[in-house]
Amino acid sequence: MGDDNEIRQLIHVEAEDLLKKAKAVTTQGVVAYDFASEFSGSRKNRSLLVIFGSLATILALGFAAFEVTGFIKKQNDSIPVNVRVFEDLDLKNILSGAKDMQKKVQQAQGEINQFMSDRKNDLDAIDRDHQSALLAISAKASSPEEETALIETERKEWEKKRRATEASYAEKISVRTDELKKLGVASGDQSKVSKAMASQDALDSSGQVLELEKQKLTDEFAARTLELETRSEAAVAAVIKQRDELAAALTARFNPVFSDARSKALIGSWKAPAANPDFVKIADYLVKSSILSPEDIKKYDSSLDNLQYLTGKLETVPWVNSPPTMLSRLKNEAYTSIAGYRGFLDKASKGLDLRDKTIAERDRTIADLNLRLLAMQAERDAYSWSIARHASLQRDDGYVVDTRNPKIMTVLLGYAASVPDGTIALVVRGEKAVGSVRITGRDGKSFASTVSVTPGESIQPLDSIIIPVDSQSAK
Repeated sequence: MGDDNEIRQLIHVEAEDLLKKAKAVTTQGVVAYDFASEFSGSRKNRSLLVIFGSLATILALGFAAFEVTGFIKKQNDSIPVNVRVFEDLDLKNILSGAKDMQKKVQQAQGEINQFMSDRKNDLDAIDRDHQSALLAISAKASSPEEETALIETERKEWEKKRRATEASYAEKISVRTDELKKLGVASGDQSKVSKAMASQDALDSSGQVLELEKQKLTDEFAARTLELETRSEAAVAAVIKQRDELAAALTARFNPVFSDARSKALIGSWKAPAANPDFVKIADYLVKSSILSPEDIKKYDSSLDNLQYLTGKLETVPWVNSPPTMLSRLKNEAYTSIAGYRGFLDKASKGLDLRDKTIAERDRTIADLNLRLLAMQAERDAYSWSIARHASLQRDDGYVVDTRNPKIMTVLLGYAASVPDGTIALVVRGEKAVGSVRITGRDGKSFASTVSVTPGESIQPLDSIIIPVDSQSAK
């Protein structure tokens, strides 16, 4: 406390001396000027001389004030301080050590704060990389099993990076913390340090200290700003890189490039046609013939309309790489197949319709022929009955009907004539024998082949057939 009183007393004495000198300077050679007394006598005192004199007085006072201010500042800066009072306390060394210690403490504390901020930024960057990697895995994985395996691998790598980063910064922070502890122990006599720090304003010029502190803060702020800008640029570059990698992964998954040989052959030089193929109407024949129902036709027409709508929607999507060309080729293949099948059904329906009409016409012709055949059979039966009846009345066994082929001649036998195949019968015309024939039966009809002909004669239609009673069938 005695040292503090001595310092205060010294400063008080010096301050009083300074104030006395300043007062003497300000009062020396200054004459009071009373404007009221000067102007109270007469209006004539308002002359240019008075105005100029007043201005000169104001300028003189301003100049004197400026000089006094400069003198006071000079005297303040040059106040002598007798430091011999402090030599027995070794305050010079204590003060220098305290300043160095304070600088080191501030530096160590600043580095600790910086390490903690850098650790947070690095951990945040690791977390952002982890989230981007998870999104990329979700985009690239071809199956849930593969996605689970890749996510597990990425999680382990993420935890490993976080542990390494935290360990690295923990070591740096620990080193600086130990330094702070050592500085606290080495501080020594805190009372002397406090005294020395309290006397700092009297020993140093406040203006110089302020300028130094301002320059220090400016330098620190500039360095910190540069570091933050560098970190910000690196973070932005990392985010852009992650964004580009994720965009490339998503593009590769949803807009792939098909490089196999068949895909290249199908879409490599493909150009969409100028117009879509025409879709013909499903033929009514298929309904008339019960191959399709009206509901089936409505369903297939609706399906075609849905296909056209959906492909049109897909074509509005801004695909890249192979999908746009593949979609165009797929659409053309589907439209071509549907149009082809519809065209085929139309042609087949027309062909079947024509065939049905031809069959119907043929059936009508056959029916007409059958009627005519029945009529001819009825007529033939009538002729046969008449001939057989005539033969029975004439007591003939039958008659020759058709002799155009001597080997197979058609004959009609009477009701009473019943002969086995191969029977030899006589052919007579009136009372004269003309020849002989062999009788055979087939399909309910009787035929005869020439066996012999009387010289000079020929077997003619309606010649009578006589079967001898004792005739034997030729074997």
